Amino acid sequence: KKLCKGKPFGVNLTILPSFDPPPYEEYAKIMIEEGVPIVETAGSNPKKWIELFKSHGIITIHKCVSIKHALKAESMGVDIVSLDGFECAGHPGEEDIGNFVLQARGCQELTVPYVCSGGVATGTQLAAALALGADGVNCGTLF
Repeated sequence: KKLCKGKPFGVNLTILPSFDPPPYEEYAKIMIEEGVPIVETAGSNPKKWIELFKSHGIITIHKCVSIKHALKAESMGVDIVSLDGFECAGHPGEEDIGNFVLQARGCQELTVPYVCSGGVATGTQLAAALALGADGVNCGTLF
């Protein structure tokens, strides 16, 4: 929060199945107490987290690797979807759908804003994502 010097920032909460899960509820409590304005969830069904964060006025993003998952997140009330194509490093998906297909389908199917994630590092790639219908992009590895 201090590093952002008053500028907007977000925090990722990746919820993975585990025999001994981290204290996700405590993480969420700290995010709320510290006034995190945007939370991105990933890894599991976000329903519980979307409801919690939205009840505190926090914008919610859910990371999805398929249209099926994106539509489910949308039906749960997520504000924004991150559509992560196969090019997205570090996000294990079961669908392995490239961004040219995934982003175009997002434009056809989703009613909430969505960002293109994976393989975006240049202005021409940004332009391609916007042309495919994305409302923005995530540039992870670039930075």
